[in-house]
Amino acid sequence: MNHKGMYLTEAVFVVVLICLILLLTPFIKNNICDIKIKYFINSLNNDINYGLEYSITHYNLVKIKFYPNKHIYKITDGNAFILKEKKYDKSLLIDSYIIYDVIEITHGHVNEYNYFYLSCGKIKYKVNIYEKSGIINVSK
Repeated sequence: MNHKGMYLTEAVFVVVLICLILLLTPFIKNNICDIKIKYFINSLNNDINYGLEYSITHYNLVKIKFYPNKHIYKITDGNAFILKEKKYDKSLLIDSYIIYDVIEITHGHVNEYNYFYLSCGKIKYKVNIYEKSGIINVSK
């Protein structure tokens, strides 16, 4: 057998494989960030719905307070009793424009329109939380 030819084929295969990995790495990273952001939005949407239902059934104010530096948000009732605490991925950054980083819910309605920017790597989304319904709209 010709060992010199086999070594050349192996070397070309390794170079092509390394080039493919280097070319696909940015796409893989962006997909991971998209998945993290979608998971965060889905969790926040579920927690807002939980707050809406809790405020109706318990006739109580519900607050969702963000702690961007700690990468958590807490859901509390009017007596500051913690109903739920949610940690989110540290690669997600929140640029908050919510007044005092709080979303208030009373009588099954979000009290005011809120928005913030959520970013992961180079991807940045604007997250809108609409007054009354609590519906979340996300745009790049």
